[in-house]
Amino acid sequence: MEQREQHSSLVKRSTPIYLAMVIFGLIASKYLHKNLSEIFSLPTSTEEWQNLICVTALGSGIIAITHQFGRLSSSYPSYKKWVAELLGPLSFPTAVYLAVISSLGEELFFRVSMQPYVGVLWTSILLAILQLTPQGFMPIWLLIGLINNLTVGFIYHYTGSLLPPLLIHLVITSTSFLSHAYRSRNFSNPNLRKQNDRSL
Repeated sequence: MEQREQHSSLVKRSTPIYLAMVIFGLIASKYLHKNLSEIFSLPTSTEEWQNLICVTALGSGIIAITHQFGRLSSSYPSYKKWVAELLGPLSFPTAVYLAVISSLGEELFFRVSMQPYVGVLWTSILLAILQLTPQGFMPIWLLIGLINNLTVGFIYHYTGSLLPPLLIHLVITSTSFLSHAYRSRNFSNPNLRKQNDRSL
């Protein structure tokens, strides 16, 4: 019961924010940039599909590698603990829902509506700062966030399509959330909680 309430609370807190970001991004795309049909256009040839898959795989790979460098940091355990406490125990459907809505919200708001005005660099810096933890300034996480956001930002800039950034964001976020949901599926069990703490 308590786990269901935590899921409900997390969904209730995040949904209005991400929905507002989605709506703002769609409005900006349609009326300010006039590129709504372009950013969501699907590839029409085999070559374009191959390019989409390659760009998505490349971007996801770069981000996955930079996250591995974060594990070398002494702040990694406290970072993982903070994320685990922030999310709490997640069910698999909640993890998927949060991954989808956060990917849509962030990419539409920052990439589609903001990046054309302030550029790839400033959008990436702002996103990296917003992704810092409350523990304070951690240079390694700021650098990782900046590299990840620059990667996705340049992909959007050069392709003109939101599909690759959206897929990259979705792959990385859903992998992270589903892995957290798997680790926390029996979070209330003290023995499993000790195992989770040791694995952080």
